[in-house]
Amino acid sequence: MRAYISWFGGAAVAAAVVLALPAQTAGFTRPWENPANALVIDAYEYNPIDWHELAKDKRIAGFINKASDGLPPKYRCSGGETEKRLCSALWKRYSVAKELYHTRRMMAKSLGMLWGAYHLGRPGNPIDQANHFIDFAQPGPDDLIALDPKADADEAVGVITKAFCGTATQEGACDMQWALGPTFGLEHPQRQNICRYYMKLCVLKYIKDGAVLIGRRDQGELKAVVVFTRWHKYRKSPCEIMDWIAIAASLEKEKPAIMKEHNGTPDVQKALDQIGVVEDEWRKKHGSGPHYQIQDAAVDPAAQGQGHSSKLLRRVNELADAENLPCYLFTTSVPGTSSKQVAIYSRFGYEKVEERTIADATGTRGSVTCYAMVRKAKSPTA
Repeated sequence: MRAYISWFGGAAVAAAVVLALPAQTAGFTRPWENPANALVIDAYEYNPIDWHELAKDKRIAGFINKASDGLPPKYRCSGGETEKRLCSALWKRYSVAKELYHTRRMMAKSLGMLWGAYHLGRPGNPIDQANHFIDFAQPGPDDLIALDPKADADEAVGVITKAFCGTATQEGACDMQWALGPTFGLEHPQRQNICRYYMKLCVLKYIKDGAVLIGRRDQGELKAVVVFTRWHKYRKSPCEIMDWIAIAASLEKEKPAIMKEHNGTPDVQKALDQIGVVEDEWRKKHGSGPHYQIQDAAVDPAAQGQGHSSKLLRRVNELADAENLPCYLFTTSVPGTSSKQVAIYSRFGYEKVEERTIADATGTRGSVTCYAMVRKAKSPTA
């Protein structure tokens, strides 16, 4: 097992270096192309795997798989009907994940591969989480075991909330301004709390789907963040709805009081769902192959105009160019505001490929215009 740990550690170091190197050093970003390197597979838990094809590549030496995540959900459910249904759904998802883990382990070992498992560390009791991991993974004497600590996303969410929610003097993101609408105007005391809840919900889902967060600091404070995902092919998780339910359950204590009192914010959710239908349609259309996707790009309003987002967006471009892959993003505008996001992204090589205006289903807002933008694949020397 020592050889595997050494190789994996080396790969981790190389990956960290890639983020600090210019795009011209493309050799460091594609170590798998060197036939002298062994390969270790780290597949998303719901990715389908063709084990017959995998076994044909003799360079594949091992498989590392996520085992447990934080603490296990409750087995015995209590409360009202909604609480019991949520509790039951979480336990079913947990059971499926555990079954998939042990099935993969059995298949990998039957093919002679080394096996590794990691625990996704969350805020909470570390001893209870360690015991949960041992119970879930049941590691053997030759298995690699590792901890993947997940930092709290609050700092990044804070910047995204400031940028997207808007203030009395600063225009926020058009889709959130449109969704919050007249019910939660700029002066509403719960506007920031509601917006923050939705932003954190989305960021945690992006992370669940494999997103990467990069940011820029000034005197130690985070001033800008870009959230992006490198997709092999855009596809929804087979447990998409249950993923959202699980994340929402983890944020129950952070849900604003007004959302608990009124069973959520149905008019806001309906508006976001309208946008989501268009976004999902275009993601399937323009994400049919390997690509990078910008999920969020945000700058603290007090730090705008200082070049923070430019540096981050160029970094994503460099990573995409190193692999000769296209980039995709979705943005919006509302009447009375310019489609400045389209103009900004155009400066970084993005071209508008879709445009659609949708009317508010509740009749309390105006319309919102959605845009899909694509940056074509470019080689690092182009």
